Amino acid sequence: MRCDRVAVAMLLAISGQVWAVPIEDPPIVPDVAFLGQATLPGNATVEGTRVGGLSGLVFDEATGTYLAISDDKGGPGMPAPRVYRLSATLEDGKLNQGGVRLESVLELTRADGSRVPEGSVDAEGIALGPNGDLFISAEGMPNASPPVPPSVDRFDGTSGRYRRSMEVPEAYLPALQPRRGVRSNLAFESLTTTPGGRFLDTATENALHQDGPAASVERGSPCRIVRFDTDSGMPVAEFVYHADAIVGKTGANVAGLVELLAIDGTRWLALERSFSTGSGFTVRLYEASLTGATNVLGVASLTERDDVVPVRKQLLLDLGTIEGFLPTNLEGMAFGPDLEDGRRLVILMADNQLMTFFPSQFVALGVTIPPR
Repeated sequence: MRCDRVAVAMLLAISGQVWAVPIEDPPIVPDVAFLGQATLPGNATVEGTRVGGLSGLVFDEATGTYLAISDDKGGPGMPAPRVYRLSATLEDGKLNQGGVRLESVLELTRADGSRVPEGSVDAEGIALGPNGDLFISAEGMPNASPPVPPSVDRFDGTSGRYRRSMEVPEAYLPALQPRRGVRSNLAFESLTTTPGGRFLDTATENALHQDGPAASVERGSPCRIVRFDTDSGMPVAEFVYHADAIVGKTGANVAGLVELLAIDGTRWLALERSFSTGSGFTVRLYEASLTGATNVLGVASLTERDDVVPVRKQLLLDLGTIEGFLPTNLEGMAFGPDLEDGRRLVILMADNQLMTFFPSQFVALGVTIPPR
């Protein structure tokens, strides 16, 4: 069976549909249901900070609340990075307007407690460790001089102070001559811990420069998922995930993998988002499996390999097909508490790009995940 998958992957690569391999075994997730939405106003504030740019989301079981990371790079009097605590309450099994409430804000600082310089961190993803530590992924700034690499950092969940960094593989580090590493604004957008907290997974939104082109309307892009050991901070595996092509051919456009949410040690919910000025947002939820996928840890460029079996994926829901619902810039995703009927609650969250006239959208889904 593995040889068959390799042959399929190579055939798809030749045909231009690089590494898009569907899940062959039955999916874990047979059903996803829309359970409503709520918004926060774009001009909302908490403790003197503007609330917006909410890019990553995680559920804190200890308190029954959620933590959301803002991708605001800061400014005069504005701390960055910062994490908002909020609640999301369902009424009669539905998320309605007013169901999301802001509670507090936590500033993430240097190890000595001093403020991170404004404009130096582009925080995007958030995960919670078993001991309450926060993990934050940042895209870096590859076009800066000198380039700022992407990062995954660990912070004390109470004080917000920096504790340590994960060891990002060399292939991701940006270089201008020759062009290598992550692309600007297409790097570590996602972050999730596997159940139990042993591993921490993040992914690039699009391909590394040396791995292939960014997504276009004609073709998708081979992203890399990197798995870290949370104790040692070292990378232990990498996998290839093929993100979809851009939907819509009019105006400025972009598409890619914006969030991962670990179901178990081998499967994720994967959120892909596409935008074009002519077509708006397209948001799709996939189930992805690394079973049979090639570990490409240490591979400098995917173009050096013709035997790579990618992560397999299967579409669960195109949010644009929900009647009466208009998705916006959804790029955060977290499990919530179990629903009364046994389904898992999943909350999606949109980044409003810090536009005061544009609300932050929250979407509730009921996901059936049978025990394995």
